[in-house]
Amino acid sequence: MANRSGKTGGGADIRFYPIISDFGGHAAVASPDDLARHDTPPTPDDLGQPSCLKFSFRRSIDSWPFRSDDRVVPRPVDGPFMGNSGEIVRLMALAGGGTARLGHYHIAADLAAGRLVELLASFNPGDTEDIHALYAGQERLALRVAAFLGFLERELVIMA
Repeated sequence: MANRSGKTGGGADIRFYPIISDFGGHAAVASPDDLARHDTPPTPDDLGQPSCLKFSFRRSIDSWPFRSDDRVVPRPVDGPFMGNSGEIVRLMALAGGGTARLGHYHIAADLAAGRLVELLASFNPGDTEDIHALYAGQERLALRVAAFLGFLERELVIMA
């Protein structure tokens, strides 16, 4: 079994078990050290291109969404680093490596502790993710899998 965030899609042998819809949200963040070296961007257009930490998640590789007037506009981003997991991008942001855009479930504790600072909050489009468990095979879940999915549902609702 694996977990997945985002839209579903897969082969006929893969089952998607919806754990939670509209989970969390996202934020552009940077460390206080990084912000001490660079100005805090007042608008998405002021976001420093070379300092963006990219995440190889399909919809966030080349652009980040920001609210402009009454619509959501993708803002191209670029930078020298691309991580293949949210945790890796988070660690780079904590180390002062640049600005990241991550799900709140990755960064909530860091925001609360002041290790990361949210940027451009008034431009945040409020996008969320659906989280699913993926499993292969049968229509009926094994009891241990069902128990684990119940645990995930309870814990993720608390985090949301």
